[in-house]
Amino acid sequence: ESRPLEKVATKNLDALKAYSLGVQRGARGQFAEALAMFDQALKIDPQFASASMRTGVVQYSAGHIAEARDAFNRALGHPERLSARDILYAESFVATMDQSADAMGKWQVMVDTYPDFFAATGGFAYLAWRDANRFDARNVALALGSASARNPNPIPSRHLLGILYLGNERFADAEQTFKDVESGGFRFTHYLAATEAAQRKFDAATKTLARMPEISMAENPVASSTRALLETAFLVDQGRFADADGAVEKAKNELPEGNRMAGLLDTVGISVRYAFEPGKSDLNAGALASAIDETKNMRAKAGPAERIVLDTRQAMHAYLAAHAGNAGLAKKVLAAMGSEAHPAYTAAFKLRKVAEAEIARKSGNAPAAIEQLEKLVDGSELYITHVALLDSYAQAGKPGDEALRESRWLAAHRGRAYAEASAENLLTPYNVGQSDLALLRGAELALKANDGAGARSMLGKFREAWPEASRAPAFAERVKKIQDGLPAAESR
Repeated sequence: ESRPLEKVATKNLDALKAYSLGVQRGARGQFAEALAMFDQALKIDPQFASASMRTGVVQYSAGHIAEARDAFNRALGHPERLSARDILYAESFVATMDQSADAMGKWQVMVDTYPDFFAATGGFAYLAWRDANRFDARNVALALGSASARNPNPIPSRHLLGILYLGNERFADAEQTFKDVESGGFRFTHYLAATEAAQRKFDAATKTLARMPEISMAENPVASSTRALLETAFLVDQGRFADADGAVEKAKNELPEGNRMAGLLDTVGISVRYAFEPGKSDLNAGALASAIDETKNMRAKAGPAERIVLDTRQAMHAYLAAHAGNAGLAKKVLAAMGSEAHPAYTAAFKLRKVAEAEIARKSGNAPAAIEQLEKLVDGSELYITHVALLDSYAQAGKPGDEALRESRWLAAHRGRAYAEASAENLLTPYNVGQSDLALLRGAELALKANDGAGARSMLGKFREAWPEASRAPAFAERVKKIQDGLPAAESR
């Protein structure tokens, strides 16, 4: 079968064929097959810099940061075999891995200089979503442009476009886009499943996720961990917390010895128990202390790309400690992280600011917390920012307008809760659970504002979302208090 070949710098036709096949495999999410093709091209032509560069892209997408860095450096070691455009492309990836303050600026220059280089426009849109949490119209336009029919490999950009639609609660557009890329050979169905779950179509979501092939953490830690954490989020979303705990433990048990994802799963498990299973506070305190120490030890040996992930994780530990009333521990966690300044667009920077605000709130200074949190709200803020704002407004005595507004925002942005990448999907199960818990919080706040109809509506939605959990001791008393107060509120 005749296939179009990439116009790249090698004189060997066999190397060029292997390279072109590798690009096609990578576009479909067949990363192992793509790497095998690029490896074959490099065996034929060891200085084939474009093959090394594409190897770096695939390794980076799969979460193999060290291998990606090596591949990009090999490519840049043969600049005579790269165009000026490809040199800038590789340098932009290296800047991203190094968490350079100008990384996004490099990508912007690349997109402005080479607007028809779809790998760059798609790559920039992807990193703006994954690293900067951008779901804005400009990023949607970038992804849409890269998904053009003029792009010979549009599937990755179309998949990203589906995620951005999900994050904007454009569920019909997201579903259609994901179905299109699946019919085009893309193997990863987890975000289509998330789109269905965001609409509470859990049976459909389970079936969709089952179509995705099993991928080990060793082969592709990004895809594998995303799937595991989305499965956990589906269970939290239904109020099935014991099952969610079990899903996290199952994923941990399947990890190779010493795999760095174990710490990620530990933090996810702790965050779910802290937020939705308050009866396990003793277990959580010990687990949190262990997670803090383990993350600190891992950070001491980590490179820049790994440090920013670990610092995001540690910022979540600080937030959870403060939220549980241990502001002293939270301060120690942040202090131990040192003064390394991560770029302001990153989850590490934003989550640290949320943790600092939570420390201020739990120390009795809700106005200071509100001031800090409001500065983060620009459309790219983390979902958890609105959880913290809800708590801070309520504590500051602003339950009727600001706090109630935040509870409604959280409940209305379920697509965003599922679509936010936030450092290896660290926050996804927590976010999703908060979109449900916001219904209970909203009912309580509406009742305080004497909005009986609003309180009844939000309480009914909460009980539908968590039919079993709403009868658990942690929530049953709150539900009863709302029910008892409804007649008086509705009579006013």
